[in-house]
Amino acid sequence: MEDICTEITEVFLKSTSNNAGLGDSSYEPRLLTDTISLQKFKYIGKMIGWALRQPNYNLSLDLNVLFWKRILKRHISIEDLKHVEIYRY
Repeated sequence: MEDICTEITEVFLKSTSNNAGLGDSSYEPRLLTDTISLQKFKYIGKMIGWALRQPNYNLSLDLNVLFWKRILKRHISIEDLKHVEIYRY
């Protein structure tokens, strides 16, 4: 699973500006819109959903707070932007 998470990070995610030594490091999805990439994103979503339902299981995907808040349908504040894009904040 560790190898799968590494490959997902390298191929489907990109660093946020904070990854340049500014504190928080996180990744966000790349904008890949071809059909095969969209199918793979759907599979990654299923894998994340499966892992979230497993007791004592941890996927090593360093996704940003905005991504997780969208999944959980939580309110996103301007303060959350500080953890992802410090320059835009």
